[in-house]
Amino acid sequence: GQANETPDRNVSMSDTTIIDFTSEREIWPEVEAWAKAAGYSLQQEDSGTRLYRRGSGAMSGARVVSVSQIGEDVRLEAWVQSWAAVRLIGNPTKMPIDSDGDLRGVFPRRRTRADVNDLMVRLGGPTLE
Repeated sequence: GQANETPDRNVSMSDTTIIDFTSEREIWPEVEAWAKAAGYSLQQEDSGTRLYRRGSGAMSGARVVSVSQIGEDVRLEAWVQSWAAVRLIGNPTKMPIDSDGDLRGVFPRRRTRADVNDLMVRLGGPTLE
């Protein structure tokens, strides 16, 4: 299946980045292969949604990716979970992965964006800048 031509990219003002697109195929075999290759572990699974995480967040931000599929509708939500030292100085606990000029957590956000783009290529979905 192909992704639709006009993806609904909710490049967020919030604390996460959301990508919505459609896929006519079952995405889970590709998602599982991506998670294994990219070093993400499954943290939580319930009806149609799986949450993956890479890193503990102790020394740098943990990278978190949530994927859900209901019928042909796929939603990917990603963020960097900031580490304790950053939270102490008043930064948010979650940071979106968009390339928005914000320098907080720039390296883990960039790495997460690259991981998400790799997954989007595997799924035929839209990639982030």
